[in-house]
Amino acid sequence: MVLIDGKFYSIFSMLFGIGFGFFLAKGNDGLLRFYRRMFILLIIGWLHLRYLWNGDILFLYAVLGLLLPLFRAAWGSHLAHHCDCASAHAHRHRHGEGDDG
Repeated sequence: MVLIDGKFYSIFSMLFGIGFGFFLAKGNDGLLRFYRRMFILLIIGWLHLRYLWNGDILFLYAVLGLLLPLFRAAWGSHLAHHCDCASAHAHRHRHGEGDDG
Protein backbone atom coordinates (compact mmCIF):
# COMPACT_ATOMS: atom_id res chain seq x y z
CA MET A 1 0.00 0.00 0.00
CA VAL A 2 2.91 2.35 0.70
CA LEU A 3 4.05 2.09 -2.91
CA ILE A 4 0.75 3.35 -4.30
CA ASP A 5 -0.36 5.75 -1.55
CA GLY A 6 -0.94 9.15 -3.14
CA LYS A 7 0.41 8.14 -6.56
CA PHE A 8 -2.93 8.54 -8.32
CA TYR A 9 -3.76 12.08 -7.16
CA SER A 10 -2.21 13.60 -10.29
CA ILE A 11 -4.13 11.47 -12.76
CA PHE A 12 -7.38 11.88 -10.83
CA SER A 13 -6.85 15.64 -10.84
CA MET A 14 -6.28 15.63 -14.58
CA LEU A 15 -9.40 13.53 -15.20
CA PHE A 16 -11.35 15.80 -12.86
CA GLY A 17 -10.30 18.83 -14.92
CA ILE A 18 -11.14 17.14 -18.21
CA GLY A 19 -14.58 16.26 -16.88
CA PHE A 20 -15.08 19.88 -15.85
CA GLY A 21 -14.22 20.94 -19.39
CA PHE A 22 -16.88 18.60 -20.77
CA PHE A 23 -19.46 20.11 -18.42
CA LEU A 24 -18.49 23.66 -19.45
CA ALA A 25 -18.95 22.75 -23.10
CA LYS A 26 -22.63 22.14 -22.37
CA GLY A 27 -23.25 25.75 -21.23
CA ASN A 28 -25.33 26.74 -18.21
CA ASP A 29 -27.09 23.39 -18.09
CA GLY A 30 -23.70 21.69 -17.86
CA LEU A 31 -22.66 23.98 -15.02
CA LEU A 32 -25.79 23.11 -13.05
CA ARG A 33 -25.08 19.42 -13.61
CA PHE A 34 -21.50 19.98 -12.46
CA TYR A 35 -22.65 21.62 -9.21
CA ARG A 36 -25.11 18.79 -8.61
CA ARG A 37 -22.36 16.22 -9.18
CA MET A 38 -19.98 18.09 -6.84
CA PHE A 39 -22.63 18.20 -4.12
CA ILE A 40 -23.18 14.43 -4.41
CA LEU A 41 -19.40 13.88 -4.37
CA LEU A 42 -19.19 16.10 -1.28
CA ILE A 43 -21.69 13.91 0.56
CA ILE A 44 -20.04 10.65 -0.54
CA GLY A 45 -16.60 12.06 0.25
CA TRP A 46 -17.65 13.20 3.71
CA LEU A 47 -19.20 9.82 4.53
CA HIS A 48 -16.12 8.01 3.24
CA LEU A 49 -13.77 10.34 5.11
CA ARG A 50 -15.78 10.12 8.31
CA TYR A 51 -16.48 6.41 8.44
CA LEU A 52 -14.04 4.52 6.21
CA TRP A 53 -10.67 6.16 5.61
CA ASN A 54 -9.12 9.28 7.08
CA GLY A 55 -6.87 9.86 4.04
CA ASP A 56 -9.68 10.10 1.49
CA ILE A 57 -9.45 12.83 -1.15
CA LEU A 58 -13.02 12.80 -2.50
CA PHE A 59 -14.17 15.42 -0.02
CA LEU A 60 -11.30 17.74 -0.95
CA TYR A 61 -12.02 17.27 -4.67
CA ALA A 62 -15.67 18.17 -4.08
CA VAL A 63 -14.86 21.31 -2.08
CA LEU A 64 -12.32 22.49 -4.64
CA GLY A 65 -14.68 21.47 -7.44
CA LEU A 66 -17.36 23.76 -6.04
CA LEU A 67 -14.83 26.61 -6.28
CA LEU A 68 -13.56 25.63 -9.74
CA PRO A 69 -16.19 27.53 -11.79
CA LEU A 70 -14.96 30.77 -10.20
CA PHE A 71 -11.66 30.29 -12.04
CA ARG A 72 -13.01 29.23 -15.43
CA ALA A 73 -12.16 32.62 -16.97
CA ALA A 74 -8.69 32.73 -15.40
CA TRP A 75 -5.72 32.26 -17.66
CA GLY A 76 -2.03 31.41 -17.67
CA SER A 77 0.14 32.70 -14.86
CA HIS A 78 -2.78 33.93 -12.76
CA LEU A 79 -4.29 30.45 -12.63
CA ALA A 80 -0.90 28.80 -12.12
CA HIS A 81 -0.28 31.02 -9.07
CA HIS A 82 -3.56 29.93 -7.45
CA CYS A 83 -2.83 26.27 -8.21
CA ASP A 84 0.64 26.54 -6.69
CA CYS A 85 -0.76 28.11 -3.52
CA ALA A 86 -3.49 25.47 -3.18
CA SER A 87 -1.01 22.67 -3.82
CA ALA A 88 1.43 23.99 -1.20
CA HIS A 89 -1.37 24.31 1.36
CA ALA A 90 -2.60 20.76 0.65
CA HIS A 91 0.95 19.41 0.96
CA ARG A 92 1.42 21.10 4.35
CA HIS A 93 -1.96 19.84 5.54
CA ARG A 94 -1.29 16.27 4.35
CA HIS A 95 2.06 16.13 6.14
CA GLY A 96 0.76 17.65 9.38
CA GLU A 97 2.60 20.95 9.09
CA GLY A 98 0.63 23.86 10.47
CA ASP A 99 0.21 27.32 8.93
CA ASP A 100 1.81 28.94 11.96
CA GLY A 101 5.25 27.84 10.81
